[in-house]
Amino acid sequence: IGRGIAMRFADEGARVVIATRTVANGEGVARIITDRGGTALAIACDVGDQEQVRAMVDVALDRLGPVDILVNNAQSMTGGGRSNVRVGIEEFPEEWFDDAIRSGLYGTWYCSRAVLPGMKDRGYGKIINFGSSNGVFGQPGTIGYNCAKEAIRAFTKTAAREWGPYGVRVNVICPALRTDAMADSQARYPEAAAAMGMPPVGYWGDPARDGGALATYLASPDGDYVSGNTLFLAGGWHFLP
Repeated sequence: IGRGIAMRFADEGARVVIATRTVANGEGVARIITDRGGTALAIACDVGDQEQVRAMVDVALDRLGPVDILVNNAQSMTGGGRSNVRVGIEEFPEEWFDDAIRSGLYGTWYCSRAVLPGMKDRGYGKIINFGSSNGVFGQPGTIGYNCAKEAIRAFTKTAAREWGPYGVRVNVICPALRTDAMADSQARYPEAAAAMGMPPVGYWGDPARDGGALATYLASPDGDYVSGNTLFLAGGWHFLP
């Protein structure tokens, strides 16, 4: 999702910073963007580490200038990132829970707080966070991820109220998009994929085409009156039983 959104923002003329723990992946996306005539910079950063976030923002400011738009989509799920793992609450490993909260909630908090001073000074800023239908509807077996995502929604609503007077808008996207990881998981676990079903629109959304479109709308002047909202980008899938 992060790759698709980064590429869509670059196509719209934004200078893009890609912050990722797996810097090789970030550099690969940055190369695609620059090969297409855009401007992109990949920085190694664990967003759950406040000092790394501060260093990343400092580099971004020095290399590409003021930060007007922040997209917080980094998030660990369960089992070292294996999204297919399901473990009940009573047996859920504490280290998985901590990693989900640290990468998602703390990462969102640290990154938002790091870019806020500049946004306040300019009287303008857009922060786009990522939630999940898993949290909204209580998907069994992913308690750490669910709690992190619901906490991000609470953070978003609070930040929208506190920072709105400074010209900063904060929203949440809950996506159902077909990523490479999702495609790989569905290929390896066809029964689980069949049980998941298909969104009512008849297809899974694309990170760049659909995720990027909503993110760039929220980041544009057209989205200035939208703040504190949860937007479901799921083709109707989010309200299925």
